[in-house]
Amino acid sequence: MKLKLYVLFALLVIARVHSQGFVYDQQSATNDTEVNHSEGAFGNGQGQSFTPSLPEVDFIRLLFLPNSSDTTLDINLMSGSITGPIIGTTVPALLPAGGGNTDAVVTFYFSTPVVLIPGNMYYFEENLVSGPNIADVDSFVNNPYSGGDLYGYGNTAKPGIDLWFREGVLAVPEPSSSLLFLIGSGVFIFTRKCKDIFYD
Repeated sequence: MKLKLYVLFALLVIARVHSQGFVYDQQSATNDTEVNHSEGAFGNGQGQSFTPSLPEVDFIRLLFLPNSSDTTLDINLMSGSITGPIIGTTVPALLPAGGGNTDAVVTFYFSTPVVLIPGNMYYFEENLVSGPNIADVDSFVNNPYSGGDLYGYGNTAKPGIDLWFREGVLAVPEPSSSLLFLIGSGVFIFTRKCKDIFYD
């Protein structure tokens, strides 16, 4: 009986996580290949402001120019200002060594969705968890994103410049027809066996 229940539960979990993808809310880039090294090192006290339209955030993506050694980073999310209270911190993510030649998109995930108020401005900054130094992050000039600004050293807004960033929520697309068939078959077999389970 327990084994059959576990099988049914596993099928439902597979359906839930199948082909999980990104839904972007705010972003300064519309793809993962746009590059512009207009800014240098991005570190503690530096970041980006943004104005969400969704009531939560699951991830923040940044485009880095990797260091010559592995670097582990996380992202703090603040409300009110770049020095405001931290309302969420992502799980640390590894930025593999790249010799300073290869750009890398790194996705930072929050362990649980962070609740936001749509229309309010929020801020995020990078933290060095381990490694030789903060990695360079790509940015854009000429104000490609109108909902916020890059913040440089001294916690000063730099209008007209934005980090390369994409933020939003995780989405679960409709499961494929083959997966639905598999789940349906499991449920059918389970219900056919219910009589045996409860009356044996």
